[in-house]
Amino acid sequence: MTETQLWLAIGIPTVTVLMGILLNVTGLNRVESRIETRLLAIEGDLRRFYQILGEHSAKIENLEKK
Repeated sequence: MTETQLWLAIGIPTVTVLMGILLNVTGLNRVESRIETRLLAIEGDLRRFYQILGEHSAKIENLEKK
């Protein structure tokens, strides 16, 4: 095996692996931002749910007093 073949045998897989790592990091950032957006929507829904639950609890207490 010549020196050039050795460098190609080592270099091509190394460059490929490094490119794959970089692409996966950017993909994970996109996934993370989508998850964060969905979690914010869920948090808003939960706030609204507990707000309505509190309103209903107050109405039930008023009906029980009557």
